[in-house]
Amino acid sequence: MIALFTASLFAGCAFTPPDCADGYQRDTMGQCQAVELDTGGMVIAGEFTGSITIDVEAKVVEQTLTDVCEGELGIDVDDSVVVGTLFCNFSGPFDDVLAGQTFEGSLNGQIDNNSAVTGDLTLDLALFGVLDATWSGTGSSAQISGDFDGDMSVEFAGQVVPVTYSGSFQVAP
Repeated sequence: MIALFTASLFAGCAFTPPDCADGYQRDTMGQCQAVELDTGGMVIAGEFTGSITIDVEAKVVEQTLTDVCEGELGIDVDDSVVVGTLFCNFSGPFDDVLAGQTFEGSLNGQIDNNSAVTGDLTLDLALFGVLDATWSGTGSSAQISGDFDGDMSVEFAGQVVPVTYSGSFQVAP
């Protein structure tokens, strides 16, 4: 009986350990370790800068107003993680209300092993609210580009105004 108990101690656990979380795998010691992403040998890292354009359409009463928020985007890529800051200004009818205000936002994302890039964009539009969008695009060591679109509601002058938007960006080292 003692021999059986001693043998079971050296035999290890009879249960299979649970799977590791996404992006991790077990090493030879049974510990979960991060899996390095395979970008086909291409290294996408460093600082990228470029432009961003957001086309906006709002339906106020029976009138449709369109404008474009154009600006700059700067991102850092480190270990396949994308983190950035953007600034933009409207130049048409929205600027008449906003009086030249510059809007600031953030862009975050991840580059996968096929060089596809996805993430979130948040832009604080002051009295119009916050634009939250999911974006997708492609990345290489020479350029990262992305697109996004969506809709939101804005309360303005006591009315709920439906707003649609679509945007794109392109940055390079």
